[in-house]
Amino acid sequence: MRITHAKIASPTNRVNIDDFNADHVISGAYGYTLIEEKVLGVGSTQALFENLNGEDEEEYFLEGFIVLTSDASSLCLYPNSDTAANYVGVVLYGLNPSSTGASNTTALRLGQINNTAITQLRFTASFYPKSGFLRQFESHCSHALAGRSLITHNSGHWTNIVDPVNSLLIKLDGASGSFQGKIRLWKRINFDGGE
Repeated sequence: MRITHAKIASPTNRVNIDDFNADHVISGAYGYTLIEEKVLGVGSTQALFENLNGEDEEEYFLEGFIVLTSDASSLCLYPNSDTAANYVGVVLYGLNPSSTGASNTTALRLGQINNTAITQLRFTASFYPKSGFLRQFESHCSHALAGRSLITHNSGHWTNIVDPVNSLLIKLDGASGSFQGKIRLWKRINFDGGE
């Protein structure tokens, strides 16, 4: 990344500050670039991001704005559409007005319904796709409906350390329910400090 300034101050170089007008280099920074955005209509049951190359990426970042139907189960992430029990995780939650707690999971959860009612949720999630390591996952989700609020923090990993990640499937982990909304997939980019 390079920030370029004029070489000579304008209108004239009255205070001899040419050094402030030289090129500047930014290093040690990173950001994200959008891979794809899915707009999901009423009755959707999945979103599939394909043609990925997890071996070349350091991190995938997901963000979603979703409405789950009242009969929906948890919304989960499945690398390479692997829906088998190849996941280890934990969910920490806080529910207003009643409780807090934690539970073990066998899924990479993005969010779930709140009190078997139509639930609006917003989530962000990071997934680290490189092979040779446990593929770690972390998500944060806020759930909203009238009179109740739920926040969850989900952490876990995919136990497959061999297969390259070429797709990410987002779907409900049960047979019933549906959702609608918007999901964006981003990938991390690092700035090398060059000009």
